[in-house]
Amino acid sequence: MLKVRNLQRALYRKAKAQPSWRFYSLYGELLREDVLADAPEAVINNDGVPGVDGFEVKSLKEDAAVRARWLAALAAELESKT
Repeated sequence: MLKVRNLQRALYRKAKAQPSWRFYSLYGELLREDVLADAPEAVINNDGVPGVDGFEVKSLKEDAAVRARWLAALAAELESKT
């Protein structure tokens, strides 16, 4: 989580220092394994509710194998932009 927080801070500082800067590589940052892993963790810790697809994050909390498969599928979908 610390690496993701450091990324957030770096992006924030860059945006504040150079407001006209365009962040063309943000999609690549989204595909980072640590960013993908931290996102559902934040939702789980915040007692997240099911999204529009009805998927419940408690299944990710209860089973590490389910979480690993879900993260792999998410990464593949993001990488193929589907």
